[in-house]
Amino acid sequence: MTLNPEEIADRHLHAADAAFERTRSGLCTRRSLLRAGAAGAATLLASPAAANISALMCPPEAGSFGGQASGATAPAGASAVDEDYSGSVPDDGPGMRRLRMTNAHTSDVFDRNIVENGEFVPEAIEEFSQFARDWRRNDAKAYDPRTPQIIWDVWRRLGMDSPFALNSGYRSPATNAAIGGAQNSYHMRAKACDISTSARSVPQVHAAASANQQGGLGKYTSSGFVHVDSGPVRNWGI
Repeated sequence: MTLNPEEIADRHLHAADAAFERTRSGLCTRRSLLRAGAAGAATLLASPAAANISALMCPPEAGSFGGQASGATAPAGASAVDEDYSGSVPDDGPGMRRLRMTNAHTSDVFDRNIVENGEFVPEAIEEFSQFARDWRRNDAKAYDPRTPQIIWDVWRRLGMDSPFALNSGYRSPATNAAIGGAQNSYHMRAKACDISTSARSVPQVHAAASANQQGGLGKYTSSGFVHVDSGPVRNWGI
């Protein structure tokens, strides 16, 4: 089986995580408690499109990281990992940050302040979640607000006036499998976007994103887009 670059990068990351966890044998970590179904672990929202974005962005209480409770089953192709959307807005930019994007598949336009007064705007992130939905199935999932923030930061670094185009946002597990995405792709967790622009080259966009040192970054030169996500820092490219 041929693995795509994202899959290879993720496998290396998971292997490193597993090795680290083995060195902590005998210790009770937050991750192990959640996977074991610790009391208070929240279940996944039944209707992702109607998710309470404000709750996702609030600092979580102990045991409430939105991971799956004991007995819950992850979607086929998705990994049962805890989601933490409590990250604060990076303070290396203005208190108000407007993001404008177009959807290459639906022609939808997103044009909202994602940050106001130094805080994420819940309604804007909810709108972004709809904008970046799985257009093949018209299925949406609450987005990690750090993902559009990363896109905004790349746009700012490039000094662009024109908007990025969204090539791929959220993918349902079925869609991800159908197009040959990475088995544990961050697209399935609403933490990734593939972006493109005619105003800058793929290497230029990739270089600006690399300067961020935030999340995952993939360069797909022949396909004309760059992958960004709010997962662990890692880098791959073609």
